[in-house]
Amino acid sequence: MSIQAEFAGLDRDGDKHISIEEVKSLLQSMKIKLILSEPQINRIIKQVDTDGDGVVDIHELNEIIEKFENKGIIYKALSERSKIRNEFQRYDTDKSGFITIDELTHIVSERLGLVLNETHLKRMMKDVDDNGDGLIDYEEFCTLMTKSFMQKRIVSRSPRGSVSDEDVIKKR
Repeated sequence: MSIQAEFAGLDRDGDKHISIEEVKSLLQSMKIKLILSEPQINRIIKQVDTDGDGVVDIHELNEIIEKFENKGIIYKALSERSKIRNEFQRYDTDKSGFITIDELTHIVSERLGLVLNETHLKRMMKDVDDNGDGLIDYEEFCTLMTKSFMQKRIVSRSPRGSVSDEDVIKKR
């Protein structure tokens, strides 16, 4: 999927613009992956809206990408979302447009090398399932995949969102 398509995916109302708040939300969701601080995000936000109207259109996006020659933070964040979309499509084995608990089991096993018990999987699902439908949609999946405990190299041992010894059924 292209960067422009990811940008369009952020445009919730279809008006070909995304608000500065949506851009900020995008950057905050990629904060860990892109190693960004809150002050850095705020500086970027000030630079992104080139005409100062509070929204970013595709023209402004293209200017940003050209200006930073594919090294800019917005480009990287959209590029990461594109990679996550590809993973979402790969893990959505039934092509329902959602990640089920069974598919989540496969994701955790593949990415972390762990098989978790049902209680912990349900807790993970509940933690990321914002609308409470028992499924993970693409936006919720983005949240899940940008959390540090789902990155391949990190398994958190903190109380919330962590993996404890009793949660692990077996380690590969």
